[in-house]
Amino acid sequence: MRQKKTRRPVITTALVNLASHPKCVAIGEAGLDYFYDYAPRQAQADSFRTQIRAARDLGLPIIVHARDADEDMADILESEMKKGAFKGVLHCFSSGARLAERALAIGFYISFSGILTFNKSEELRQIAKNVRWTGFWWKQIRPIWHRRPIAAKPMSRALPAMC
Repeated sequence: MRQKKTRRPVITTALVNLASHPKCVAIGEAGLDYFYDYAPRQAQADSFRTQIRAARDLGLPIIVHARDADEDMADILESEMKKGAFKGVLHCFSSGARLAERALAIGFYISFSGILTFNKSEELRQIAKNVRWTGFWWKQIRPIWHRRPIAAKPMSRALPAMC
């Protein structure tokens, strides 16, 4: 088992100062990941809320990662949205239908990766079918997440243009 890292809390004002640079276009990747037990859940939630506050303060979208944390993720997004609107995307979505519904209901976007094409991703494909096109993004960042027919092929400069 990997040793947990101790991290200092991020202060919203410090994050806002860093993200105020004109080349900063979003806050993230932020969120909750319960798959690996690298950080206590409360620490993840606190950090995520701080990043949402920074995104809201700056008017920047937040790029959100959610893994095995659907209920907590939806609860935090909804409660933070009540404090003031902010924009965002659940990127590389691989969660359940309920999180997708709740995120779309508050105006979030959802992006899917090549995982959508894997044989065991039928539930994910059904979720993608129900996402309105204005809330749908396709994301490709890693060669292992390419569409299924080219997933095993080495990455080349030509492949991203195909996705």
